[in-house]
Amino acid sequence: MSERLPAYEIDLFEVRKANFLKEEVLPSAFFADSEYYGATDLQMLLHLGGRYVGDAAGVSGVYYFDIALNGEATFACTRCLRGVRIPLEYDGVLEVRTTENGAESFDEEVWKIAPTRESLDIATYIRESLYLSLPMSVNHGDFGTDPAACDAQMVGYILKEEKGVSLGNICGEEFAQLAAQLPTTQNERKKKEE
Repeated sequence: MSERLPAYEIDLFEVRKANFLKEEVLPSAFFADSEYYGATDLQMLLHLGGRYVGDAAGVSGVYYFDIALNGEATFACTRCLRGVRIPLEYDGVLEVRTTENGAESFDEEVWKIAPTRESLDIATYIRESLYLSLPMSVNHGDFGTDPAACDAQMVGYILKEEKGVSLGNICGEEFAQLAAQLPTTQNERKKKEE
């Protein structure tokens, strides 16, 4: 992606001063690269809590950031490719330690920062944590969505036998039940009438 993704800077002095709490909506632009992971129009409500354990100057200590994300996104149904809007959530804790030697690392489970650092951008952590929790595939009927929203014509193509093989048989009983719930297509109605 050529455009730089939005940052999410936290003032570390504010976290050291007292328990830090923040709540805000992260718009779709914050997750502009989410399409690569199969999600579009992703909007999340961020609940962020921060606390610090260590000396008051921030020279030797640990920051803990409690991150909760709640929202929804649109995925392509793996059966019919129509959009399916599903709920999403993530809960996790980012631990950030100050280092005596000033070396910084953001690739490990526990981040390490220089004691002189005044702010911290946690946008990458937020995005990567959410993307890793996204479902591998989504179908109409998953996550409480309506199975009848699946494109009946596409389901019909999948169930159609060609050269002795039916994807409906391969996909199993669940798929056959879905097909029974869907309205019949115009072509199927014409065939039944003939």
